[in-house]
Amino acid sequence: MTTQTFHSAQSTISVWVVEDDSSLRSTLSCLLNRVSDLHCSETFVDFEALQDYFDKSEDVEKPDIILMDIMLPGRSGVEALPWLRQRLPHIPILMLTIVDRDEVILDALRHG
Repeated sequence: MTTQTFHSAQSTISVWVVEDDSSLRSTLSCLLNRVSDLHCSETFVDFEALQDYFDKSEDVEKPDIILMDIMLPGRSGVEALPWLRQRLPHIPILMLTIVDRDEVILDALRHG
């Protein structure tokens, strides 16, 4: 079993949260920021907001981890995975979901 080591310019692990539910997004951000080694550096309401941020900023400070809802409005988390994998190939993406449909979860796994 291998263990991935996170390397960040800071001593904390930078996390981006992509979640359309404002209450959950806020809660995740607050919880992450309460842990001394974690920092929620950016939150996004949907994939398009993340994409706009990434495309408009010349020198985006990339996260160490992305937490993303699997069923976002517009372009879903699953549909966003190829775009993210192309631009951030070494960044772990943890999918958040309450979906219990096997095909959706397997599709997320297939896309990385």
